[in-house]
Amino acid sequence: MVIDAGIVATCALLALMSISSWTVMIRQWLTLRWMRTNIENLSNALIKNGNIKDLSLSFSGRSQEPCKRILDAAQGLHAPGGSYRQLDHQSRCDIALRAVLRSLDQNMSRGLGMLASIASTSPFVGLFGTVWGIFGALSEIAQVSEASIQAVAQPMGEALLMTAAGIAVALPAVVAYNRFSRMRKDLAQDLWTLAEDLRDIIISESRSRQEAASAQAISP
Repeated sequence: MVIDAGIVATCALLALMSISSWTVMIRQWLTLRWMRTNIENLSNALIKNGNIKDLSLSFSGRSQEPCKRILDAAQGLHAPGGSYRQLDHQSRCDIALRAVLRSLDQNMSRGLGMLASIASTSPFVGLFGTVWGIFGALSEIAQVSEASIQAVAQPMGEALLMTAAGIAVALPAVVAYNRFSRMRKDLAQDLWTLAEDLRDIIISESRSRQEAASAQAISP
């Protein structure tokens, strides 16, 4: 009875780990796809729009999307206050932009730790079930006067299935973890590159406005 309960508990734990793994994989795929779409939208908008004002209008009403958050931070709309006001405007914009990028990177990384844990521990959970099942099979053999291959085959086979189940849970998690880690790294690099480009454009526009204002001020 105790042996059967151990096998059932192992199966239940592996099933829970599998469900959790696939839930994280689906969520992660949707998150990274959403991030890729936002990066492409902002990149295309930078090419199509002639200035930051037109760019901001094209993303109005999309305050929760990454492209809008990056754009607002780069313009200093959410620049930190308090002691940060001692810094110049551009430094505060850079701080806000880094905070947004860090938040987006954390969002892309969410769940990867669980995938890594499931990938590394599920084979051992399956192995534990195998050892437990073999112990039960040997206990049954010890209780009978004559042992035969027929009496041993079924419980041994069931025990070995636990190892196979653990590996089956681990393989998708390993593949997904490696794939999503590469995707997250590439998207994070794209985000930083895009943010730097946007920052340079804003600085250039600000400098051009200042030069135009200065030229207008000194003109007779």
